[in-house]
Amino acid sequence: MKKNLPGIIALIYGAALGLASPSALAACEADPGYLAEFEGTIGGKYRIGMSLNFNNPGVDGDYFYVSQRKDIILRGTIQGDGRIKLAEWDEHDNESADFDLSPSKECNTLVGVWRKRGSATSLPVHLTSTGGGKGGTHDRYWRAGAETDEDVKRINRAAYTFWLGVKEGNKKVVAAQIRYPVNVDLGGRRTKLKNSAALIANYDAIFTDKYRAAILNGVPHNMSSNTQGVMLGRGEVWFNDQGKVISLNN
Repeated sequence: MKKNLPGIIALIYGAALGLASPSALAACEADPGYLAEFEGTIGGKYRIGMSLNFNNPGVDGDYFYVSQRKDIILRGTIQGDGRIKLAEWDEHDNESADFDLSPSKECNTLVGVWRKRGSATSLPVHLTSTGGGKGGTHDRYWRAGAETDEDVKRINRAAYTFWLGVKEGNKKVVAAQIRYPVNVDLGGRRTKLKNSAALIANYDAIFTDKYRAAILNGVPHNMSSNTQGVMLGRGEVWFNDQGKVISLNN
């Protein structure tokens, strides 16, 4: 259900070096506007998410710090040697920092440095692909039926409310974010819960320590999506176009 991101980055990388075959170039050019999703770190400790829209040789998108979940605009280009250079723009539309990134040999990660404008100090960046698909940053969930920037913001807010509820162990908040009926695993069997009271009654059996850890490892902001919905983490939780939880894969 997801595009082959490593293959697409490989085509872009090869094209920039003049190494791509005619068929590879055609495949790359036939798929413009691919929004690639990444997660990783700056400086080895600041966790971030990044979305890049490849329109060879141009690249644009945004990124955010997981601790803040505030989108920061990125604009840049693919260089002749295959590197991806991005300028970060602040709320006053000034260039405030730069990324200098390169696809890995396997083409499923981006590695490089981040540097604040005017500073001689740089921080290492390491990003790993989490998926993607056609679309822009403002309609990233269109495959799930959410077509506007406001839809994206609503789903992000709802996902964070659910995520925070799980983190804090607030059963009522978690239960209120779910569309019923919902199927869960109980005692090794798939069971349908009809309402929030049933969810709360079985909460501890559903939200085990292992499942909670998996959910909290996910980032409830600018997530991957497809026709099934919007996916938190590796699919532990799925949301619909209204931001309601429609699947708990515990």
